[in-house]
Amino acid sequence: MHKIGKTIIYWLVIVACIRVYCRSPNFDQRKYPPRSEMQQKMQQESDSRRGSVFDSLPTEADYYRERSKNRREPGSGLYHNEFYQNIRQNLLSRLDYEERGLAIAYLLGDKNELTNVTKEKIQEVGVSHLIAISGMHLAILVGIVVKSLKSSSKPLKTYFCVAFVLLYVGMIGLTPSLLRATIVIFCHLFASYFGRKVLASRILVVVASLSLIINPDNLTNVGWQLSMMAYTGILIFYPMIESFLFGKGNIKRSVGRKNKNSLWRKICRKKREDMIFDLRTGVLMSLAVNLLTIPITLFVFGYFSILSFLATLILSPMLPVILVSIIFVGIMPLTLYRYVGVYLVGGVGLIKIQLRIINLISDWQYFAIHIPKGRVEYLLLYLPVLYLYFFLRKKNIQIAKNNTSEQDESIERRNEMQKIGTYLVEWEKQLQLRCKNQKNYSSVAEAPNNMKNGG
Repeated sequence: MHKIGKTIIYWLVIVACIRVYCRSPNFDQRKYPPRSEMQQKMQQESDSRRGSVFDSLPTEADYYRERSKNRREPGSGLYHNEFYQNIRQNLLSRLDYEERGLAIAYLLGDKNELTNVTKEKIQEVGVSHLIAISGMHLAILVGIVVKSLKSSSKPLKTYFCVAFVLLYVGMIGLTPSLLRATIVIFCHLFASYFGRKVLASRILVVVASLSLIINPDNLTNVGWQLSMMAYTGILIFYPMIESFLFGKGNIKRSVGRKNKNSLWRKICRKKREDMIFDLRTGVLMSLAVNLLTIPITLFVFGYFSILSFLATLILSPMLPVILVSIIFVGIMPLTLYRYVGVYLVGGVGLIKIQLRIINLISDWQYFAIHIPKGRVEYLLLYLPVLYLYFFLRKKNIQIAKNNTSEQDESIERRNEMQKIGTYLVEWEKQLQLRCKNQKNYSSVAEAPNNMKNGG
């Protein structure tokens, strides 16, 4: 089975390389010219017809231009369906002006309702990834579905999650980052369904290969590159950093003392430890993601905000509550919303809090880094990242060896104690047997004396 899996991965990589190399279906230059040449030809055809009697006739360029225009229109049936429009209209009519723009961006990925000032502030703070439909949003929504079906069987959870992902992707559209997230979630769902373990190296290769097989142009897409780098940081660097700082064999792993306290104190301590663990996880995960995305961000945009760490840590924990609230606001019928809408005020109110935080952090411009973009030297930042990877890997191997040696020593001690215990049990049995034989010998020796005395 292991060899079959490796063979499948090899073939996926080969097919992905062929797709990227050929840029299918434009691999035959004579039959299928490149897209740039085709666009130039269409533009020349359109320009040649301009001013002639054929102006009223639609050209091939006009057809593709009109088709792309229809796909970009919010009300177009080619891209957004009626369900999408109903949710959008409900959010527009039921939420305030400040809230609805960010709510639509969170749930539907449509940023047209955001003001230009809000967009600029979000970009300055460095939290544009929060309002873009990405793997984080899809993972949160799938997590909500899994928790709502907590008491259900594993097949039912898997079927519902797959159906939900397909419906959501069909409603929003398959962006490069959403394509990557969909493949990742399907891999994890199927692995969990069949009881298989997901290996980080394998799933990265599978996700990248399938994404490029479906759309080879993803290789040059910045969104796909950032999405893959962020997922690599979460899957590879985050466990290594956490294991190095708080893993087994490290004193920092110990949390609190085991004292006999009341039930209330135990609950409070458990909540405090969970909060510390969540904060620690958020910090380390944000660090792992930014380690791999900063070079591409500087190369493409020439801008990076140091406060994006802080903003992400503050705003991300609010997303699950916000997404659940705006989902109910968007899909709930009007008659039911009149009675239940008051219970959703708290979740929707977090959007206003997020906007206040974004406005506050955006004023601290001295934490932003502005440099010329497009320089290849920025990509050399991956060299220290690569060195950090090998350093953490070496340290984790040493910690694993120490843990293995400690386990071996403890096993040897247990074996020695077991041998001592076995020896003591045998010695006790021999002692009991000797005592029993001594008693029998004494009783046999006393029998003639008793007979003489009786005679």
